[in-house]
Amino acid sequence: KTCTPKIVLEVQQLLLQCLGCMSASRSKMAVFRLSFVFVASMWVLCSAESSLENSGLTLSMYNNTAMAGTPAHTITIPSMEYIFNNMEDIISNGQAFSAEVTGTMVVNTGIQYYFDCNFTSVTLAYLHIDDHLVCQSGVNSPSGKTGTLDQPLTLLGKKTDWTVRLALLWNTSSKDASPFFNVTVSQDETHNPFNGSFIMTMPDTEVQRRSMQQALLQGWGTFYQMSFNKHVLLPEGQVVSILVCNMNTKQCSEDVVDGAHGIPYHRLSHLAVDRSYGKMYMAYDTCNVSIAFSGGEELLIEVAPVDPTECSNYSAIITGSTAWYRSNTITQNIGNIEFEGLGLRTSTVYVSEFDDIPASSLPPTVSGIPYVGKLLSGNGSLAVSTTAKMRVQDIQNKLAQYYQQEMKTYEKYGDLAETKSVVQAAVMWTNIYTPVEQGPLSNVIRGNPFKLDSHYQNKDWAYVIFCWDDILASYMLSFDSKELGYSTLIQVVKARTALGFVSNWATPQEKRNWSQPPLASKVLYEMYTKYNETWIMDLLFDDLMVWNTWHMQQRLLQPLNISCLGGPADARPSGMQAARWESGLDNSPMYDDWPNDFEDGKMQLYDVGMASMHTMDCINLAKIATVLGRDDDAQILTERADTMTSLITSHLWDNVSGIYVNLLPNGTFNRRVSPTSFYAMQTGGPTAAQVTRMVSEWLTNPKRFCISLQGNFSGNTEDCYWGLPSISADDPAFPALGYWRGYVWGPMAMLTYWGLLEYDNVPLAKQARVRLTEQMNELMLSQWRLHGHVCENYNPHHDGSDCTGMDFYHWGALTGYLSLLEAGYY
Repeated sequence: KTCTPKIVLEVQQLLLQCLGCMSASRSKMAVFRLSFVFVASMWVLCSAESSLENSGLTLSMYNNTAMAGTPAHTITIPSMEYIFNNMEDIISNGQAFSAEVTGTMVVNTGIQYYFDCNFTSVTLAYLHIDDHLVCQSGVNSPSGKTGTLDQPLTLLGKKTDWTVRLALLWNTSSKDASPFFNVTVSQDETHNPFNGSFIMTMPDTEVQRRSMQQALLQGWGTFYQMSFNKHVLLPEGQVVSILVCNMNTKQCSEDVVDGAHGIPYHRLSHLAVDRSYGKMYMAYDTCNVSIAFSGGEELLIEVAPVDPTECSNYSAIITGSTAWYRSNTITQNIGNIEFEGLGLRTSTVYVSEFDDIPASSLPPTVSGIPYVGKLLSGNGSLAVSTTAKMRVQDIQNKLAQYYQQEMKTYEKYGDLAETKSVVQAAVMWTNIYTPVEQGPLSNVIRGNPFKLDSHYQNKDWAYVIFCWDDILASYMLSFDSKELGYSTLIQVVKARTALGFVSNWATPQEKRNWSQPPLASKVLYEMYTKYNETWIMDLLFDDLMVWNTWHMQQRLLQPLNISCLGGPADARPSGMQAARWESGLDNSPMYDDWPNDFEDGKMQLYDVGMASMHTMDCINLAKIATVLGRDDDAQILTERADTMTSLITSHLWDNVSGIYVNLLPNGTFNRRVSPTSFYAMQTGGPTAAQVTRMVSEWLTNPKRFCISLQGNFSGNTEDCYWGLPSISADDPAFPALGYWRGYVWGPMAMLTYWGLLEYDNVPLAKQARVRLTEQMNELMLSQWRLHGHVCENYNPHHDGSDCTGMDFYHWGALTGYLSLLEAGYY
């Protein structure tokens, strides 16, 4: 018989039967010994043959440039090296194509692995080993030149099977010679040959992840990271952009991305989880338009002037383009734009009523690509459909129907219906896709925030993954989209560094060499309580365990071994600032008083916030380990949690102040108090009396954190009206405000809420928790109703008229999310 895995199992079972016979009878021992030797030999040889049959990597070749659909050809290759000599067997000669190498790399402990990549013939390539982007070309390095990131790689946890995914794309201009790729794997600094093995299949959890994420990348949607007004068809990469053009100045609006009061001015409204309905407004010069749309298998768009008299010299234009080097032939016809996807779908984008907009009246960036337009004078509107040409009224009717369907989804939330719509809008409008990541994720904001990704080849590739920001977004996404929540959490955790921690932020070119609050295990366990699925916990547990262990090794401050903040001493502008960034509270007054107290990569301060969040991480990881049957890990994590809880309660309680505070190694308390002091409740360590005192003297004190027990903001001052400022209102830094120096932040509200939840049996804590959710929700809604903004942070003053940071930053919606959690909807 062929040594299939089933046969191996059958022989193994026979072997066990032989062993049982040997134990049961001594009279025929010689016979049983002979049987044992024979069957054992069969098992060893058959296992070896089965392993040999499964060795190597899978090379899949596609007659499209999206690595999508059924491969045109699939073969097994022994390593990551191949020359495409006989292209006629795969695709038409001279045609663009894509390929993917997948499988598993089996590694050993104590070895450093290096990857030397030669992509000189490739338009686009990126190699992920265990989700580490080790090589890329065409993303942040020019096509044909290779950039490297996470190298070398070392086995840090127990998982010895690393997933291999090498994505490759060739367009016709890159095929002067036979296309090829070559990745050499070597070991240690001497670069000895790789002595591990490759397996052509991936672990089951990775297969399930891959299937889930690929299913999310289908149809029309606002996936493009650098613009709200681009609609992309996946997997084809066909792009329809919406512009407003001034016919007098011959200028058009640009991509709508968010930032501090972004231009062109825009206001975002609803966006359905399934992308079946969305709406936004955009103003260019004096012309303000509404843009209603529906995505999925069919794209419908209506661009209509809000006030036609202000748009008499303007036109609405759609253009056709392609993203991510994907091959589409785009043709401008009379009244439509046609996309012919190479090896994939052909799409026609019809404009119901259109005008002859001469190219001379448009800028070259628009007139030089396929476009169709409509003058907005009178009651003119641009109406678009993709299944067939439709009347404007029919498109309006369908969009109205989808709007009503979306509104019905909020009805069950009663008084919190508006809150639900805002939270959903926050995470859906920021949900994007880039091919370098395996699935969609919700980034903090659209665009390239703070220009952190500085060397992308074009705007298709500019993106940044933030740590605790996007982890909290995954929590909000999971409220009613399990898959989108999973996908975001996976991509953030898998963006970890080669040293094992999840970085402050990561791009395809750079990862910061310090971490941020470890909230992933808490969010993951919350998802488990809702969906009762273990595969994603199995997928992420080792990564989270390594992150937790890294903290134990790198972020405990002597002599007490309580958590601190840290970063590299050579960080710019300083190691101390890197440590502040690691806290997530970039310029908190808590860290003002010892600006140079930084040694051995550590801020010399026992940090109650980080210690408490680390403890919460241990507690939730222990719960996950127990569910997965990893009892040894559960015991280790429980011991870590118990030890840190004991240290926090023994050393960081300040009886004079009546709250947990940060502590210097010399025993001096740092009595500059922020909401991080309330995080100690996450550990379950504080006594009921301590919690009552913290709540009464600090959280509900109108001179400090201003959560009104009476409700309706009763007793709060105008300066501390909304409550929970990022530094106590009686701190000297509060009057001037500024970022983490008094503004109100969604993640602080979330973490304080989690702490209060641990003390549901303490009446004052429970009452304060309810009032906290009410005040935070009203704060979020105040800015949404005024401007359609979800703020990065909020002004604590009653008369704060707009965001004090970025205008549309998903974690600002945590302030409203608390009310949905408190009402039991999760």
